[in-house]
Amino acid sequence: MWGSWPTVEPDSPPTQPTHITTMTNALSGTSTPSSDAFTVCVYCGSGPGNLPIYTETATALGSLVAARGWSLVYGGGTTGLMGTVSSAVAAGGGFVHGVIPQALVTRETSGKPEEWHGKTTIVPDMHTRKRLMAMEAKAFIALPGGYGTMEELFEAITWSQLGIHSNPIVLLNINGFYDGIVSWIENAVEHGFVRENQRNCVVECKTVEEVVAAIEGWKVPEGRLKLSWQQEGECEFTNGHKKVEAEVNGNDLKARKMSVHDELMGEVLREKFEK
Repeated sequence: MWGSWPTVEPDSPPTQPTHITTMTNALSGTSTPSSDAFTVCVYCGSGPGNLPIYTETATALGSLVAARGWSLVYGGGTTGLMGTVSSAVAAGGGFVHGVIPQALVTRETSGKPEEWHGKTTIVPDMHTRKRLMAMEAKAFIALPGGYGTMEELFEAITWSQLGIHSNPIVLLNINGFYDGIVSWIENAVEHGFVRENQRNCVVECKTVEEVVAAIEGWKVPEGRLKLSWQQEGECEFTNGHKKVEAEVNGNDLKARKMSVHDELMGEVLREKFEK
């Protein structure tokens, strides 16, 4: 069940898939990630926001990622800040991997293969999207965004708190966008809902230039739990571990409808009851 995802050639037209597939287009050229590539996961909005500074910052971050020789994994959209940051990475010659749920393909992409920014994996649901992004990430960065961005950010923070990963999490607080979140964290510590030694599960940066130092100077917070992906109902898929293979037969309706989440949970349950 583990291995690589099936692929579609770059010039293949994007269809509304009923199964998991991968598309790669020529925008990112022949760029592929090396085995030791440092991959950053960027969470951000599918909209541009109403101030130019947000798009400008997404462009600057994408350019920085490419210039550092890092790879990008993100939510797969070609619109808003998602499209801006992925375009900037691709334009700089960096490797881009977008992960997008099937239902959002027509909402968060243009539908034109030449505008898809690198390799794109289409998955059945939001949970699978987040797992695959986390699977590749060695650092997480949050640009401004809406509810979905907040949900992704706090899940990554919670995973750190639980000890499921030890990767840097950077809050790119542009134009005071995240001031409320920063204040909430301080308030949660003050009122005893977040431990003092876990305050720094996320680091605030106010400029793109501060991001590199924040990541390179990251120190794993103390006092975390020591859980694992298995205890979260997942099989191992952190950096360098097993990856999911979609065993999909295009003519098999059952396989096309099967959720990777259900498959993984089934394996976990089988292992539990066989012991």
